[in-house]
Amino acid sequence: FGNILFCNHALCRMLGYSAKELKKMNVTDLLPTESQDRITKDIEKYAKEQPKPLPYINKYLTKDDRVIDLEVNWDYKHNNLGDVVGFISIITDITEQKQVKEQLVESELGKHAALGALDQIPFGIIVVDGDAMIKFINQTARELAAEKDGLLIRQDTIFTGRPIQRKRLMEIIRNTIESAKNNY
Repeated sequence: FGNILFCNHALCRMLGYSAKELKKMNVTDLLPTESQDRITKDIEKYAKEQPKPLPYINKYLTKDDRVIDLEVNWDYKHNNLGDVVGFISIITDITEQKQVKEQLVESELGKHAALGALDQIPFGIIVVDGDAMIKFINQTARELAAEKDGLLIRQDTIFTGRPIQRKRLMEIIRNTIESAKNNY
């Protein structure tokens, strides 16, 4: 099992091999050394036990020694007696998707760490968007707001005791935003 019997042009482009080269290879030839034994055991297990096919994600080596992430959606190829004689696969290069996902996770972790650090600053910070909707309020700002009579801050809204206070506060926030925009 694992010998490549057929491949299309898309796989050839992904891996950098010609169809003629790939048809002389075993799937394990395309894997980093540390994955070869596991894949061989998995293929043998699947052929013997025939569990429900699930997508298989692994790192593969291209002809020019790049490492790419491929998702293999597969099914069994049976002979007339119902014996497993091979596997039929549809392979998708998910390298870029994985990189984008990792960058998003790192970005989110960095954002959360930065916001956590802002909570430790001893002066009030309120981050608002262009529509004056609150995106972040640090702990000091919450405490200051709680001390002010008639001012309450919730998730994304500022409540004031009197409409005139709310109007003035929103005016200050908008002016601050405009000033920040003009300085960048």
